[in-house]
Amino acid sequence: MYGILTSGRPVEVLIGPAGTGKSRTMGTLSHLWRQLTGGNVIGVATAENAAQVLAAEGLGAAYNIAMFLTLSNTCQLLKPGDLLVVDEASMVTTGQLTALHQLAAAAGAKLLLTGDPAQLPAIGADGVLAMIARQHGCYQLTVVQRMTEPWERDASLRLRAGDADVLADYDRHGRLLEGTAEQMETAAYRAWLADYLDGKDSLLIAQTKEQAADLSRRARADLISIGLVQHGGITLSDSNTAGVGDLVQARLHHLQPGQGNAVRVMYWLPVWLPMPPSSTKLARIGGGQTMSDLLIPGWACEDLNLGPLPYQGSALTA
Repeated sequence: MYGILTSGRPVEVLIGPAGTGKSRTMGTLSHLWRQLTGGNVIGVATAENAAQVLAAEGLGAAYNIAMFLTLSNTCQLLKPGDLLVVDEASMVTTGQLTALHQLAAAAGAKLLLTGDPAQLPAIGADGVLAMIARQHGCYQLTVVQRMTEPWERDASLRLRAGDADVLADYDRHGRLLEGTAEQMETAAYRAWLADYLDGKDSLLIAQTKEQAADLSRRARADLISIGLVQHGGITLSDSNTAGVGDLVQARLHHLQPGQGNAVRVMYWLPVWLPMPPSSTKLARIGGGQTMSDLLIPGWACEDLNLGPLPYQGSALTA
């Protein structure tokens, strides 16, 4: 962090493999930046989930990149001396990174790109993070802290580096299963269900929308049968039904300044109140809201679904 704080360079890169504490580091850096420079720290990320993680770690403000760029057309969000942190920059397209760099340069702010080129790439032209790190150097986080088991910390780094021999370690610890596609889908679903019933945060990620919808339908049926989800509700965009007890994924990209309860991109929300079958809106409770606050403006059934795809699991901890 000392180098980022004192280098004077307009652009810096911080590389960290999964589990090395990039978000936590950004929270500490944000505090020090404000304290030592007087500037604000703004975080941006491709996924709203990731932006919320940055906000929770203490960054002054956090946006998904699409919203930040949109708001920047009419608002001055950066000022001289600010720090603009781009989280998971390897997932950001070249066009978006260029736009963010232009905004930071025009405002006299510093741009910090964080992420890991060995993880998910952008959906579109990319490679900027790896190129800058390779040609101009970077700061690195090297100690994996997320995993509880010491063997898994080392194994994750070997797997990241493409060391196929490390698969033997995963096999010895019972982490690899084999079978047909149908058998593996069933095994994965049963493992998720066991975790869920045990009170754990667990992700079951599908390759296609159709597969995600089928798995969500299967999960809902089982949860209804054991009384954790109520039968009936409203029909969502994936043709599944959502009712009391379900967890839904809000996908509406609509957040205006001052609308604190508007739906944000890829936000997971529980359904806690019953709704009439004809309803086209969903409800949530939280933060001392009253009954008049429950229906969220502009939140229609076609903006909601149940199951996640690979990129939608970004920044979620399970």
